[in-house]
Amino acid sequence: MIIKVILLISFLAVGIIPAAVGATPIDALATTLAPDFSLDADLSIGGCSLNKVSPPLNYTSPKLDGPSPGLSLKYVALGRGTQNYTCSKAASNVVPTSIGAVATLFDASCLAACRPDILNAMPAVLVQIPDDAAAAAGDVSGILLADHYFADNSTPTFDFRPYGHPDWIQAKRLQGVPAPANSIPGSVPWLKLGYKAGSGIKEVYRVFTAGGNPPANCENQTSTLEVDYAAQYWFYG
Repeated sequence: MIIKVILLISFLAVGIIPAAVGATPIDALATTLAPDFSLDADLSIGGCSLNKVSPPLNYTSPKLDGPSPGLSLKYVALGRGTQNYTCSKAASNVVPTSIGAVATLFDASCLAACRPDILNAMPAVLVQIPDDAAAAAGDVSGILLADHYFADNSTPTFDFRPYGHPDWIQAKRLQGVPAPANSIPGSVPWLKLGYKAGSGIKEVYRVFTAGGNPPANCENQTSTLEVDYAAQYWFYG
């Protein structure tokens, strides 16, 4: 079943979001897209053609380079998870060290093809949703697309195989630019990643990030930190 946008957001907002989260994600999305916000009741989230879709690279300065010649867009996803860090000690003169990230990726091809305005607003909404709740909603709706994790502290991995696709990639960083000034404070950079190992995928973009950056230092922090984040991911092969 391909769930409708309005049903997915309503399910997340009403069915599984704890009251402590505050304003519901659907309220946040409506505010983000106001005054011309609308949701098409017939708009699906996943399973659409990406033949005429291009990555949204014009929002940063400088911009990330475009996809390499000969590559085709294979997947567009929304990711929800955590950026992970360690602190060697709880001190103001120690900065957190990145140890990678873990996220669940959801098929967002129809949003990319038909409503990029909604797609671009969704990371700021998803970051408000507990990542286990988002994963549960994606499982129910049938839009789980891939798992994101790090094979080591410096090798981002995206694995589509658990969800019926043959593709996977271990990637390396090619470029990074700061998130736009109007992003949620503390949003991780936008990235272009290249191929290190895998099958079917050669380049990955992380754009429209929300959250994920660690505190400035380790004062009053625990030895491990998990910082919520969400983002769009674009995959070329």
